[in-house]
Amino acid sequence: MEKNKVVRILQINAGEKYGGVSAMLYNFYSHINKEVIQFDFLAPTTTSFYLQRKEIEEQGGRIIELRAKGFFLKRKICFWNRLYHWLSTQKYKVIHIHSGSVFFNIQVALIAKLCHVPRIIIHSHSAGSGSKIRLIMGKPFKCLFAALGTDFLSCSEQAAQFMFPSTIINQGKYKIVRNGIDVKKFQFSIDARKNYRQLLGVNGKKVVLHVGRFSSVKNHEFLIDIFYNLQKKENNVCLLLVGEGETQKIIKQKVNDLGIEDKVKFLGLRSDISEIMSASDIFVLPSLYEGLPVVGIEAQANGLKCIFSKGVTEEVNVLGDSIFISLSDEIEEWSNEIWKVLCLESHREDVSKKIVDSGYAIENAVKYLEEIYLS
Repeated sequence: MEKNKVVRILQINAGEKYGGVSAMLYNFYSHINKEVIQFDFLAPTTTSFYLQRKEIEEQGGRIIELRAKGFFLKRKICFWNRLYHWLSTQKYKVIHIHSGSVFFNIQVALIAKLCHVPRIIIHSHSAGSGSKIRLIMGKPFKCLFAALGTDFLSCSEQAAQFMFPSTIINQGKYKIVRNGIDVKKFQFSIDARKNYRQLLGVNGKKVVLHVGRFSSVKNHEFLIDIFYNLQKKENNVCLLLVGEGETQKIIKQKVNDLGIEDKVKFLGLRSDISEIMSASDIFVLPSLYEGLPVVGIEAQANGLKCIFSKGVTEEVNVLGDSIFISLSDEIEEWSNEIWKVLCLESHREDVSKKIVDSGYAIENAVKYLEEIYLS
């Protein structure tokens, strides 16, 4: 890379809703050395960074919305054409592609290759697919990664195994970039706990927390079934749901149908996740699959006991005391495990050093990513 010149990296993320990948990207952007590296954020349709747009643009970043429209094939062709035009005119030295989809990664990498982009980084953030057909269809195309990409990154070993072909895995041609967090920001705060329990109207209650985009992979329907069973055991319990997404209306309807709308709070998209975590008593993530959920690291940094599905990579268990339960287990098993934790005397110790030592401090993760970009 040229010295004394800011390297502008194009970050391409397929998601329209602010979720784990968006949070990770914004976290990196907030801590990257902008005298050396700058980010542009490109979305096929509309950006997931609408709440962060002002801060990004004030710091010199750009948000590009290609606004591809139409039905499936028409929208795809529109996206390809607009992406080709953008890459042809902007002359990026590096693009960084973020998607859990084999097909999306290949499409973008191919167009970048046709536009003669020198560095094409493909980053895996997922350890599974919601569609068995897509999973089967994607396998033969994975061999194209080696010809299209120049660098291969992953949030976890499991996500790397899912996305990349055996040639890249067996030859060790990929790097693990940890989803670093601001450890100090996510420390437990007794003041935040008192203030937010009052603010959220949960004083005196046992609080179950879930943070995640409303999508099928996050398995909200199963979570509601678990909570419905849990609240039968103890009336003085509530569920906080943070996030937004395409399945939110369905989940709200399910909550209403079960008659538990007074015990489930939909908090929407929030920028005060650390305070909400301090106000909570347990974090539950029953996802169908996850690459490595950054929110799981954040919850542990806050001192929350975590219960994950076995679809979540065990690499997330950085403190070693998280509980993993199979999605094939009975709902009763899930609610019993949650209740056991809620019955324990609440004691939140400072685990900052343990999180830093595990390699998930944002400062260390950013430094490593900067080295990759500038190599």
